[in-house]
Amino acid sequence: MITPLFYIKYYQIQLTINKIISQNYFIMIYLTSICFGAIHMTNYEEVNVQTFLSVIGRVMGGFYFAFIVTKYSLKSSYLLHAINNIIPFFILLGVK
Repeated sequence: MITPLFYIKYYQIQLTINKIISQNYFIMIYLTSICFGAIHMTNYEEVNVQTFLSVIGRVMGGFYFAFIVTKYSLKSSYLLHAINNIIPFFILLGVK
């Protein structure tokens, strides 16, 4: 919570962060996509080859959401991620 406020309050820091992101754009895309996939490893009880292969799809999803952020906005990416999560949620509710 402090970081976004710090980012907004200090314009020079905002410019510096934006410069770092724009200079390392593709590295940031790869890094955030891999982190997105890694975060989803917590959805599984144990880590094995099958889990790792499942996470590859999440990494690909991370690339897709990064593309959406680049093309449209962060809000659009959040919305698509929410839709992506809510569809299986409703299916699971219907099964139970």
